[in-house]
Amino acid sequence: MTRIFVKLAVLAVVVALFGFNRSHKVEKQAKPFAVMENAGAVHSLYKELPLTEITRALPSGSVDAIDVDTRYPQHVIGIVEVTYPNGKPHRFQTTFKNSAGKAIVKQWQPAAGNPGPTATGLFMLPENIVAGTTKVSESSQ
Repeated sequence: MTRIFVKLAVLAVVVALFGFNRSHKVEKQAKPFAVMENAGAVHSLYKELPLTEITRALPSGSVDAIDVDTRYPQHVIGIVEVTYPNGKPHRFQTTFKNSAGKAIVKQWQPAAGNPGPTATGLFMLPENIVAGTTKVSESSQ
């Protein structure tokens, strides 16, 4: 129960720091150790970057999905920016892989009210994550 409360509290703080400006570049504040592109998605991975530094670098409202797992004291922060067609609901499946090839799959979607054409996801991941790919599909809604 405490773990759920901590996750919700972290999520509330992070969401409160974001407004509705969707243009940003964290790279101005910190350099990713890896950047990968596929299917209209750019995956930027940052080692040992504090979550607070990321939230200060990103403008308000620029993140559609946040998945922060505080179990990782040594972590990688993955920021995924996906370009998708306007006007249609979409879902994203982002697969992060670690150095041993093990996959961590995250399902997410644009936030309600996001007019497109870009959605951004922020993920706190284990320190051995080295790559990411994203599949884009139209929602069945």
